[in-house]
Amino acid sequence: MADLETIRALFSSGRHQDCIQACQTALQSNPHEATAFKYAGKSLLALGQIEQAQNLLIKAHQLDSQDPETAKDIGNCLLSAGKHEEAANAYLKALEIDPEYAPAINNLGGIAQQRGQHEEALRLFLKAHSLDSSLIQASLGAAQSAIAIGSWDIAIRCCDQALKSNEGQPGTNLLKGIALQNKGEAVEALRAYENERNINPAAADAYVNASIIHLQMGNPQGCSDVLTRLLAFKPDHNNGRLILAQAEQKLGRWEEAVKNYQSAAFDENVNAMIPFNLGLCLLELKRDQDAFHAFTHATTRDPNLAAAWGNIGNHLKNSGDLQRALDAYRRVLGIDPNNGMALDAIADIRRQEGKTDE
Repeated sequence: MADLETIRALFSSGRHQDCIQACQTALQSNPHEATAFKYAGKSLLALGQIEQAQNLLIKAHQLDSQDPETAKDIGNCLLSAGKHEEAANAYLKALEIDPEYAPAINNLGGIAQQRGQHEEALRLFLKAHSLDSSLIQASLGAAQSAIAIGSWDIAIRCCDQALKSNEGQPGTNLLKGIALQNKGEAVEALRAYENERNINPAAADAYVNASIIHLQMGNPQGCSDVLTRLLAFKPDHNNGRLILAQAEQKLGRWEEAVKNYQSAAFDENVNAMIPFNLGLCLLELKRDQDAFHAFTHATTRDPNLAAAWGNIGNHLKNSGDLQRALDAYRRVLGIDPNNGMALDAIADIRRQEGKTDE
């Protein structure tokens, strides 16, 4: 019995190689010791040796068919191998042994969540938590599925349950912040994101989400401060750079805004407002030709962006290219027939051409 207690202690402390060695020693004394097969399999699973783990766990289950944990761990092996349907069947087998075995219910919730069945996943996670309130993964899984279906209050409650079990659990405050942010409780969301950053300073989403709130609250300096911290350790965070560029633009720091817009990679699906805003900043810096190219880029992303066509028209008009300017202004009027700027500009061009009636 002492050997089996040692085996359990080695596994619990994460000393998996030592645990496997202890299991082998125990099996030399008793080749039919189910617990030794079980913990050797569990340690191999923890080490990522899935096939060997599954073989030992199956042997343990054959020796002790009334242990729901072994059936659950066989399911974990199958899940790791991508065999979701077989894994679900193994978890159901664990529940045939013990209908209230919370880890198996939790894992069935995880499979439902992966399939996008969030209402079913939420039901399973909540049931698992009701059976074992210390099962923090059930609370977190429930929060994720609640967020997916827009049940913000349930998500917040589940996060609070998880924090009660472990206030230092990474990711919990992030989920709570997302739910609070979507519920419209901006100040509380900021507090949750700050808590997440204190626990996990590398939690990029906590910085980005907080920066968006600052921007929406009319606090571009707060947005800039948060994202400067993010980019200090993750300088290639594209979304962070784009949001920082918007904050710098609102602060009138045109050089910094342009630098961040240009540092961010523009992919084929880029929002047209990104090159458009870059163009506005370049205009402030009197870099008219660069601004013209940025506005042109914006119209390739969104041909119906009237403001971009207007700025293209202005550049062409100022450059003396009146015919192309007229074409650009007409594009504006095709989108917005009552656009006063375009009508005034066309009238001015006709005046310069001596066509006063037009």
